Amino acid sequence: MQQLELHKAIRDFVTSFETCVPGIVDDIGRRHRNEVPDLPQALDADLIRDAGAVGVAVALSAMRVPSETSTIAPDASLREARSLAAAGGSLATLLHGYRVGHAVIQEHMLVHARETGTPMQALRVMSGRLFVHVDRLMQLSSQEFMQERKRRNGDVDLMLYTRVKRLMAGEHETLPYPTDGRHIAVVFDADATPDASEQVSANLEVPALRVTTPGKEIWLWLNVGDDVATSDVHSVLDAFMSSGSAGVSDPTSGVTGIATGHRQARLACRLGSLRGVPVSSYSDVALEALAFGGRDAARDFARAELGLLADDGDRTDLLRHTVQTYFATGGSASAAAASLGVAERTVTYRLRRAEELMGRPLSSRRAEIEAALRLYRVLDQVS
Repeated sequence: MQQLELHKAIRDFVTSFETCVPGIVDDIGRRHRNEVPDLPQALDADLIRDAGAVGVAVALSAMRVPSETSTIAPDASLREARSLAAAGGSLATLLHGYRVGHAVIQEHMLVHARETGTPMQALRVMSGRLFVHVDRLMQLSSQEFMQERKRRNGDVDLMLYTRVKRLMAGEHETLPYPTDGRHIAVVFDADATPDASEQVSANLEVPALRVTTPGKEIWLWLNVGDDVATSDVHSVLDAFMSSGSAGVSDPTSGVTGIATGHRQARLACRLGSLRGVPVSSYSDVALEALAFGGRDAARDFARAELGLLADDGDRTDLLRHTVQTYFATGGSASAAAASLGVAERTVTYRLRRAEELMGRPLSSRRAEIEAALRLYRVLDQVS
C-alpha cells in the first residue's frame, strides 16, 4: 500500500469514526461502572464522563497523524486524576480505567473497520498510534495523581483511621475495602518513599486500603488472590523504596486477618527500620519480632508457623507432642519412637501428617517451628 493511500485510508477512517464517539463514551462509562468497582463514590460522575469524552476525541486525533510523544495531557484527564486522589482512590483504579477505555476504543475500531472496509495496514498503524498515546497519557496522569497525593499526604483522614482502628479491635465497621478474602498488609514508616504504597497496589492491580496515621505512618492492605505471595509484594517494593522502611505481612484471611497482618507488618517494619533495611517480610524476621510484640505477636507467630497444626483437638495435640519429641531427640525418628514408646513407623507417619497440616517440611524452618511449639504450649495454658 502506497504511503499516500495509507494516509488517505487513515484520514477517511478517523473522519467517519468520529460519528461513533457518543456511543464509545457511553460504552466507556458503562464498562467503568461494571469493571472498575473500586471507584470512590465521592468521585464526580460528570467529571468522569467529561474526561472520557475529551479522552476519546484526543485519541482520535492521535490516530490521525504521526507525532512525537506528547508532553501535554488534556486538562480533563488531569482533573480526573487529581479528583481521584482527593477522593481517596488508588493509582491502580486510575490505570484500570485507562485500560478499560483503551479496550473499548480498540473494540469499536475493529467493528467500524469491518463496516467501512478499512485496509488492515491502516488499522495496524492507527492501533499502534493509539497504544503509544494511551501509554503516554497514563504516565502523565499517574504523575498528576502522585503529585496530588503528595500534596495531601499531610492530611490524615481521622474518620477512616478511627474506623480501621475499631475494626482491628474487634468492632463491626464498614470500610471502603473488601474485608473478606485474602489480605497482605504493609506498613510504611514516616520516612518511607511517599508513593511506594500507591506503586505496589498499581503494579499488582488489586483492591487496596491505604490509611495515613497521625504519626505519618502509612498502613496498607491489599486484597489478593491465591496467586499473589508476600514475595511478590516484597519484590515490587524493592523497586520503589528509596528511603525509610516497610514491613510486609504473611497472607491472612477475613476480618480478623486484617488485624493479624497489620501486627505482622508493623513488627517487620520496626525491625527493618532498626536494621536499616528498606523492605522486611514478617516471615524473615518472625523470631526476632517476638522480642517486640508481646502476647499477641507470640500468638500470631505460633499460628503462622504451625498452620492447621495449631488447631484444638486430641489428635493435633498428639502430633505437636510428637514433633517436639522428635526435635528434642536430635531429629531422630527412632529415638523419638523410643521416647514415646511407639513404633518408628508410627512416628514417621505422625511427622508426615504434621508437615501436611503445616504446609511445609519440618526442616524448612526448624528454629521457628520449635519456638512456635513451645510458645503454643505456654499460650494454651494461660489462655
